[in-house]
Amino acid sequence: VTLDSVHLIGNQAYSGLGAAMFCSNPVLGTFTNLVVANNYAGAFAAAFAGCSTTITLSNTVIANNTVGNPWPANACSSPMN
Repeated sequence: VTLDSVHLIGNQAYSGLGAAMFCSNPVLGTFTNLVVANNYAGAFAAAFAGCSTTITLSNTVIANNTVGNPWPANACSSPMN
């Protein structure tokens, strides 16, 4: 998967996770010029959830995401290489 110049801003997953992006299957790809900001997830991983795979981030901003628990909002719910 290749994402270039995509903005994932202001999304909400009230009772779940992965407000910006949820991967139901492993993903291999490159994300370039991505903005992931101001997303809210009721559970955790407001930025990325379920993306346990190899993703290359380049020139990407991940900021100001919030969750309904004490875990880091900008973190991933599973490892990303």
